[in-house]
Amino acid sequence: MLSIAKVSSALQHLFGTAAEETAQASGVIQRQRKFSALSLAKTFVLGFLAKPDASDEDLARMAVHVGAEVTPQAIEQRYTPPLEQFLKDLFGQATQSVVGSDRALAPLLERFTSVILQDSSTIVLPDDLQEEYPGCGGSYGGGQAALKLQVEWDLRSGALTHVQIEAGRSPDGATTRQEARRGPGSLRIADLGYFDLTVFEAMTQANEYYLSRLQYTTGVRKPDGTAVDLAAWLPQHTGAFLDEPMLLGEAKRLPCRVIAWRLPAEQAARRRQKLRQEYKNTYGKEPSAKRLALCDWTILVTNVPQEMLSPQEAVILYRARWAIEMCHSDYPSSNSLYRGGQAA
Repeated sequence: MLSIAKVSSALQHLFGTAAEETAQASGVIQRQRKFSALSLAKTFVLGFLAKPDASDEDLARMAVHVGAEVTPQAIEQRYTPPLEQFLKDLFGQATQSVVGSDRALAPLLERFTSVILQDSSTIVLPDDLQEEYPGCGGSYGGGQAALKLQVEWDLRSGALTHVQIEAGRSPDGATTRQEARRGPGSLRIADLGYFDLTVFEAMTQANEYYLSRLQYTTGVRKPDGTAVDLAAWLPQHTGAFLDEPMLLGEAKRLPCRVIAWRLPAEQAARRRQKLRQEYKNTYGKEPSAKRLALCDWTILVTNVPQEMLSPQEAVILYRARWAIEMCHSDYPSSNSLYRGGQAA
C-alpha cells in the first residue's frame, strides 16, 4: 500500500504542479480555451501510452475523457515546437520522481547502498531532426536522426533513478553519466559500452564498486606484473569458477578481481557464430583464433572484495541486467511521436 501511495503522489505532482510549471516555461498555453496544462499533458501522455500509434482522432477522444472537448483538427494544430518543449520538460520532471522501496528487494543487495543498472536505448527519428538529434546514418541505431536515452535503475530499491536524453550518435562511453558519483558503497553494473579504466579508477577512489565484462583488448597482468594470455591461461583452470586478483591495462594497471567461467558448448558456439558475423560485417574478415577461443568464457571484472561478493553472486548480479533491458525494450517508434517533422 505504501508503494501505491508513492506512485499516486508522484502522478499527482506530474499532472499537477509539474504540468503547470512546464506549460508556463514552454509557452505551450498562450490563452486557455479548450486545453489547460493538465488536460494537454494527459491527452498526449495517456493517449500515446494507451496507443503508441494513436491518430489525431484517438487523441481527440482521449482529450474528451480528460475534460477537453476538442476536434482532431485541434489536435493536429498542436504539433508545434512549444508542445515539443513542453513534453520534453515534462518527461524530465517525470524522471526525477523516484518511486522505490525503502528496503532492499533481496538480501544480497543489502550489502550495497545502491545497485545501479546502467544502459541506453536508441530511438530513430525523422531525418529532418538530425540537427538537434544527429543519428548514426545507417549503422547501429541507424538513420540520420536519433535520440538516445541513458537509463539508470536501482536494483536495490526498484526505483528508476535517472533518465538522460542525448543525441543518438553519442557513444555510451562518452556520456556525462560516466563521471556521476553515486556514493560510497554503491555498485554500478553496465555492459561493455561503458567499459573505461579511467572511470573504474575514479569509482575505486570514491569507494564505489563496479561490475563489468572484460573488454577483449584490455591488457591483463598478474599482481607481480606478469602479462597474462587469457586464451591460453583460462583453460588451465578446472574449477567451476576462476576468481583471481589481477591488474588491468598496460599503463594504469588497475587492481581488480577477474571472475571467469566456462560456457556450455552450445552457447559458446552461438557466440562464435555471432562474432564471425560481426567481424564479417565490420572488417570483412574472420576474427583471430585467440578471439574465437575466448568465446568459451564469460569474464567479469570488479573491485568488490571477495569477502563481500562470491563469484556465484557476481554472476547473479550481472545477469540481473536483463531487468533494465525489459525496462526500455518497448519504447514507441518515432512515427508515434512525430508528425511531419513536428513533435507530438
